[in-house]
Amino acid sequence: NALGEFVIFTNSALILHGPAVREEDHERFPHVCLGLEREAAQRLYRGSFIGTRITLTGVSIEAFPLLQGATTQNPV
Repeated sequence: NALGEFVIFTNSALILHGPAVREEDHERFPHVCLGLEREAAQRLYRGSFIGTRITLTGVSIEAFPLLQGATTQNPV
């Protein structure tokens, strides 16, 4: 309730989130707030990558026919 939807925690006091469900809970929650609107928080959340990126060197895309044509904008 304090942080609403689409919450992204950082390694600091900054927490990115949409509008709080209960404003009184939000005021009591210790964090740095940007006051994002729901749509902005949703775009940030959906565009975030949380996990491990694997970088292959010396490998050709031709070795993986199922991945040909894939991009970061159009993943397979």
